[in-house]
Amino acid sequence: MGGGKKIPAWPFVAGSFALGAFALLPYLALRRPFPHWRGSVPLTLRIWNSRLLGAVWLVLTLGLLGYGLSQGSWADWWQAFQTSRFIHVMSLDFALLSLLFPLVLGDDLSRRGVNPVPWLVLVSVLPLVGPAFYITVRPPLPD
Repeated sequence: MGGGKKIPAWPFVAGSFALGAFALLPYLALRRPFPHWRGSVPLTLRIWNSRLLGAVWLVLTLGLLGYGLSQGSWADWWQAFQTSRFIHVMSLDFALLSLLFPLVLGDDLSRRGVNPVPWLVLVSVLPLVGPAFYITVRPPLPD
């Protein structure tokens, strides 16, 4: 089994639904990398690891990005960023998640035996599309 971690991730993930990336910061600071999977991969993880789910996420991400860029206004966003605390915090949360994702991605890449450099560059340069593309084309976890 892939367990064996001293600090469970689920309380921090649950907290992130209310507090965003800020709830994940303590977990990311305290966790230890877990590079190798032991035993067979459970069905739920195989479903989350499927390329089909990654492809669906990539298509939805590109659609949402296209819609936002065609209908949105950077001037309106900047005004809302300056005046609305909610928009301000949500924008900072997105930026923080984008900056933290390469940390977690490095562990996943080593677990799969993949060269991390091109992927870390891709997800750093394309914060929304890069992770969706990675999840679509990444190799499966070894059994």
